Amino acid sequence: MTRSVVEIVRSLPESILLRPEFFPLLYKTGRLCTATAKQAYLSARQRNLIALCRVGEILDAAAKRGVTLLPLKGVLFADVLYDDVGLRPMSDVDLAVRPSELAAASEVMTALGFVRAQPPGKRFSPRHAHDLSFVDRTGLVIELHHRLVHELGVDADLEAMFARAVTTDFLGARRPVPDLSDHLFFVLLHAATHGYYHSLIWLCDAALLLAAGVDVTRAAEEARRRRAQVAFSAGLAIGHRLLPGRLPPPSTALAPARRAFLAVVFGPCPERREIASLQWRVVRLALTDRPLDAARELWRKSSLRLLELAEK
Repeated sequence: MTRSVVEIVRSLPESILLRPEFFPLLYKTGRLCTATAKQAYLSARQRNLIALCRVGEILDAAAKRGVTLLPLKGVLFADVLYDDVGLRPMSDVDLAVRPSELAAASEVMTALGFVRAQPPGKRFSPRHAHDLSFVDRTGLVIELHHRLVHELGVDADLEAMFARAVTTDFLGARRPVPDLSDHLFFVLLHAATHGYYHSLIWLCDAALLLAAGVDVTRAAEEARRRRAQVAFSAGLAIGHRLLPGRLPPPSTALAPARRAFLAVVFGPCPERREIASLQWRVVRLALTDRPLDAARELWRKSSLRLLELAEK
């Protein structure tokens, strides 16, 4: 196991050691030697090996069709950052695809035995969603991201990420993957859309990216360009509080009023538990860069709910 992984695990505060997303890491580094932690590691390893095998098939088949897919977050990190695929739990697999190639990518998924996982409806339309989800007979869920996210009023276009993609060894071949700074930006943005505390494995992802030499200044600039500066800065602030030796403080601090509001919404020691659904929704509105973005998001979600009620 690499020194970076071990040092990051040793740096994890006591307040988050009972969160199950860290059990595989804690078990393999000897910090939590329980039957539950061992089973968490073995289960994650088995699921991830199956997922990585299938992802290799998907990427190869897509390449033959002339479709470029970029692996995002866990599926890439489990193979190239954690040096043991069982250390990085994944609930699903995220792959980025250009909107113009989404139809062809969907045909690739269908040919490989996947079926659409989402029911028809406004919630999963291009305006209100950022991905198409597919599932195979083993229960593996693949999300094809045609946008980074669909919330927080951010510029979620993927073209810049594809333009800056680099080539690296991944699943036994040289494949295109996102630039490290783009990935750090996306890790913190994705964490923001889940209220940061839904799962805290992003802390280790971000710390390992920084240990690999990512340029946090470039990632912060991308966040500013995409109107995601508040979400990025809040993520860094949380990361610096929980892993002060691994994640730097944000270069742009949150305004005192916004910081106080988030503290009230999260409550004391939010890292000890998963964030509740209502908290999640309020936090996402508070993380928009501009009040107008928050108003638009509130209107979009309200109108979506009304449309869904009208369809019933």
